[in-house]
Amino acid sequence: METQLQVLPDLPRGEVPSASKNAALPCPGSDRALGISRSTAYECIRTGEIPYLRFRRRIVIAAAVLDQMLSVPASEEASS
Repeated sequence: METQLQVLPDLPRGEVPSASKNAALPCPGSDRALGISRSTAYECIRTGEIPYLRFRRRIVIAAAVLDQMLSVPASEEASS
């Protein structure tokens, strides 16, 4: 059985999205959730630092990926 991802709509600027495990956020929402700029988010996607899904022209980030990125302790991040 395949897992379906629910794509959430773009949010107003400044609003941080809350995501469930079965959701994907558009790149403009993901950048705010990660606390980075939109251009930095697209650069990280381009270089492979952020895994993404592409549906035609739309780029989305799985909420599970965001949760994993945001749950890395600062000590692990500093040692990388």
